Amino acid sequence: MLRVGWDNGMNGAVVAIDDRYQVVYQSAMPVTEIGVRRKTRSWDERARKASLEGKPIPAKTTKGKKRVIDEHGVAEIFAHLMTIDRDLFVVVEQAAPGRNDSVGSAFAYGDAFGAVRGVLAALGVAYEVVGPKVWQNVLLKGMLGDDTKAKSVQRSRTSLPTLDLTPGRKRTPDEGLADAGCMALYAAHLRPPAKPEGTGTRIMPPPPR
Repeated sequence: MLRVGWDNGMNGAVVAIDDRYQVVYQSAMPVTEIGVRRKTRSWDERARKASLEGKPIPAKTTKGKKRVIDEHGVAEIFAHLMTIDRDLFVVVEQAAPGRNDSVGSAFAYGDAFGAVRGVLAALGVAYEVVGPKVWQNVLLKGMLGDDTKAKSVQRSRTSLPTLDLTPGRKRTPDEGLADAGCMALYAAHLRPPAKPEGTGTRIMPPPPR
């Protein structure tokens, strides 16, 4: 069985580990860009004149792009994982936008959450939706500090040494990969690997330092 951690959001990630806690797959969240039209209002001569006349300030329409979840990319990831092992168990982080997130950001976060659940349901893959506090209370328990992102990085580095937290040209650890790594560990916590033959204990990752 592969245990998979799925960190939601445009900057999220996915990490899959095998029964020996070796990382067999990691990836950033698959996203794509779509064209959008945005209306903006600037304080220029036309706006000043409209304001003096009590009329609505005219809006300018500009073309731009925005990132959205790539549903086909999500499906391709899980199709690939199923070529490694058809038995998957996925922990998906509950969509919980921050109180200061914009409407657009909150919608994008929920869109990613819905996309992965739809793909998993269509493929018949077992999964569980887990709130961030739930897996953090298990994986980060006893670690010093209040910064959960920093503790997540430390936990992933210690327990998943084969996880590359600085892929490509990154110089600082990718927090999305770290969280996804911790959720993969939490998936193993929920569904532990079977005991290896000839031993009386399971192969467990080292505890955080």
